Parts: sequence; structure tokens; C-alpha cells
Amino acid sequence: MLRQNLFKLFQHFIIKKRIHSIQKMPPTISPEEKQKMPEITTENPFCEVEDAVKLLEQCKEDKELSKSFVSKRKDYIGWEETFMGMALLAAQRSKDPVTQVGCAIINADNIVNSLGYNGMPRGCDDDEFPWGKNPDRPFLNKYSYVCHAEENAILNAKDSLKGNILYSTLFPCNRCAKMIIQVGITEVVYMNYKPDNDEVMAAKLMFSKAGIKTRKFIPQRKQIVLNFQ
Repeated sequence: MLRQNLFKLFQHFIIKKRIHSIQKMPPTISPEEKQKMPEITTENPFCEVEDAVKLLEQCKEDKELSKSFVSKRKDYIGWEETFMGMALLAAQRSKDPVTQVGCAIINADNIVNSLGYNGMPRGCDDDEFPWGKNPDRPFLNKYSYVCHAEENAILNAKDSLKGNILYSTLFPCNRCAKMIIQVGITEVVYMNYKPDNDEVMAAKLMFSKAGIKTRKFIPQRKQIVLNFQ
């Protein structure tokens, strides 16, 4: 009876030929077999949604057709690990010999809005500018020149950042915190942090007053391996 109902549903959509091979259709079809299959066209180019839903459920109950519904893989990475992994990968682009920071900004649909890492501004040669710290001579201090990862990600964004989540490998400084607040980012997820100083405390104060949620990234696995071989 179930197989008869399936045929009735299929016949509703067939105009040229009937499907006689569907009862014995294997889970995978070779290119040669695919060419021999009857052509299927719709009598009505816009069928009812309920018919498609009903057809799917009945296919799941059919002994042969249900073989197409295999289980999905279980060891895939989650969204959080994906986005922080992107930030970590972006950090590998940094030329800073001491600290490499990466950032990823994600919108409400889990789509990457922007990426960034700490580095010199465009047009400023990485080999000409100082990468050292000279507290007595700001002109020779990298902090006078380097753009932070969060700063670059915000400036690189093509779409609105309102309501987005920022993933950073390092807790933002006070300068980046001001930019994060101003563009409408609502949450900051960080992996590492520096010891509290006035700049970090200022960032935390601004985040708190502006209603920006901050939380430490908690991984579900120790590592993600990228293999180019």
C-alpha cells in the first residue's frame, strides 16, 4: 500500500513517462544508469509544498528509498571553533615577531563579515618600519604604527557590523573597544588576555557601560589540523 501511495504522488508530477525503476533504485546510480532513467518533468511548475513534504516522509519509510537517508558525520567542528579557528588562521598572517593576533567578525546568520590581523597600514613596508618596543622614543615604537587585528577587521568590513559578534585571539585594548562599541558589535569572544592594566581595565569599563557582552572562548577540542597534502 505504501509503495502504491508513492507512485500516486510521483505520477502527479510526471507528464512524459512513468517511473518503473523506482522500486529497485539503488542508493547510488552510475552515470550509465542515470542516462537510461526516464525524464521527469512537472505538470504544474509550482506544486504544493505539502505534497513535497509528504513525499519526503514516505520515501523515508520505504525500504529501498530510505537507503538514501544515511547518517551525517558526527565529528564536524562547531560554529564557535570555526570562527575562532578563522581568527587563529588570520593571526598567522601577522609579521609581528612577538605577538600575532587574529580577529573574525560574524553576523547573526553565522556568515563571516570580516577578518583582520595586527600589522602595518597599507603602503607601509613591513621591512622598513620598527617592530620593536621603545618606550622612550614613540617614533621608534611599533605601537605608533601597527593596526590591531580588531581595528583592521572593522575597517575591512563591507557590511554593517551592527549586532555582529567579534572573535579575537586576544582581549581587545581600550582603543579597539571604542571602535567595537561605535560600530554596533554586541558581543566579544576572546581566547587569551594580557594581565590587567589601565588600558585593559578601561576597555572592560566601556564594554560594561555600553552593554557589550564579553566571554572567554571554551573549545570543545584541543586542536584543528589543516592538511594541504
